[in-house]
Amino acid sequence: MKTTLFLLPLALLLTACDETETTAPGTEQPVTQSQSKAEAPSLSGPEAAAQEVADLQDQLAEVMESVKDAATAEAAVGKLAPIADRFAAVGKAVTGMDKNLSPDVDAKMKELLKPSQARLSAAMEKVIPILQQHPETAKRFEEAMSKMNPGK
Repeated sequence: MKTTLFLLPLALLLTACDETETTAPGTEQPVTQSQSKAEAPSLSGPEAAAQEVADLQDQLAEVMESVKDAATAEAAVGKLAPIADRFAAVGKAVTGMDKNLSPDVDAKMKELLKPSQARLSAAMEKVIPILQQHPETAKRFEEAMSKMNPGK
């Protein structure tokens, strides 16, 4: 089965995550709303798209890792919008890109995404119980996360 670059954002709708700057993974540079909320990115191919998704997953994991209680969960909601907007833009840009992937490229993309997916999954597992205790915040998380769908 080919890697579907947009499956992650759909899976993320099941979970949750602050409108301040976050730090881009591996750098000291803050990710601002203008960087995250961009127009459709120009991606040179599936590997560039996979790297963009991996970077976004790391940003999303960082936001989720900041959630420790109701107050930090509420703060995290504001940080989701620019990431969700960027996910949606990437989703639009990659539509159909994965249809003719060679097995080698597909395998390379899966390997590229593994670390960020693992980090995000671990962060989501820690956030879910907090959100379950705060349904109103969980609803705002879901609304913010739903913007990752490029169809919306």
